[in-house]
Amino acid sequence: MPFTHPLLAPLDDDTRQILQRYRFDEFEFVELARSLAAGGLTGGNRLAVDVTPPLDGDLVGMAPHGSVEARRLAAIGQQAIDAGQLAVAVLNGGMATRFGGGVKGVTDALPGRSFLQMFGDKVAGARGGGQLPLLLMNSFATAATTRLHLGSTGQLGLGPSGVRCFAQSVFPRLNEDGSLFVGEAGGVSLYGPGHGDFLDSVRAEGIVRWLRDEGVRYLALSNVDNLGAGPDPLILGHHIEAGRALTAEVVHKRPGDRGGAPARVEGHLEIVEDFRFPEGFDPDQIPVFNTNTFLFDIASLDRDYPLDWFQVTKSVEGQPVVQFERLVGQVTSFVDATYLVVPREGIESRFLPVKSPADLEALQPLLLEKFGRR
Repeated sequence: MPFTHPLLAPLDDDTRQILQRYRFDEFEFVELARSLAAGGLTGGNRLAVDVTPPLDGDLVGMAPHGSVEARRLAAIGQQAIDAGQLAVAVLNGGMATRFGGGVKGVTDALPGRSFLQMFGDKVAGARGGGQLPLLLMNSFATAATTRLHLGSTGQLGLGPSGVRCFAQSVFPRLNEDGSLFVGEAGGVSLYGPGHGDFLDSVRAEGIVRWLRDEGVRYLALSNVDNLGAGPDPLILGHHIEAGRALTAEVVHKRPGDRGGAPARVEGHLEIVEDFRFPEGFDPDQIPVFNTNTFLFDIASLDRDYPLDWFQVTKSVEGQPVVQFERLVGQVTSFVDATYLVVPREGIESRFLPVKSPADLEALQPLLLEKFGRR
């Protein structure tokens, strides 16, 4: 079996097979483990350069629904959808730990309708008579269960070729001294190394090439638990008209909100995660934050991005463990993006995140109004 570095000696054969199947990068992992043993990356998470709030005009307001401008832009977007130029991708690698375990994507968001089925419904409603592929980025932990769910739901109602899955990579967790974490049962603990892995996986798994061959020019990306996201001709029209590689959807903050936000880093407008702002920088100077919902030009996905690794401490079996993650929003450091302020309130909201059963319960009336009963 591969993976010969002494750090990986505790791996059993089954785990080695998982690592091989899910594109484990031994060299990258060992280098990160060495950095952790030498003192870690925590101090390097914060930016040590000039960071300032967005300027006037950096944030673009979405055309109000029903306005002449909205109808014009939606027509542009719908024309692209009808021509088969849009695909939708969903980050489906997470487990529903706050819902009692299992795979979040197959958990019911509305009675009898899973998170993934909600996306299937939205894709079916948007594609009309043309193609609108739905792509699911699964992890080692979600792939098998998702495959069964697709089979039992007729590919989320999209038919035999309506959904295509691909896999993100995998890493083992580490102890704080850089050694491999081994649990009480003697096995290592695996995880998906952050949604930034999408940018590598979408190429490594052949998705970008396939989309190009299908004539797709734009890819919408969102988290599986953001029930406000999905294909929208108005958003696509904004993106096409702006002519930039990427559109990032942002929303106005509420008290207590924390997350990545657009800021100027040495003059370049990009998404900066909350933990990366320099000491003394007040994130509340920025009125919006990132929803992790994006529209990409396909050409922008066909290249390698040197994303940073960020050190994150978690608890497994009551023990502190370290995992290294990359974040997809950092792609904005390397391309010019539009930061589109989308609705957050009411039935037009593009941001309806569900992180806990309490979130889901609170959203039920709005979800039923927005998506209806079946």
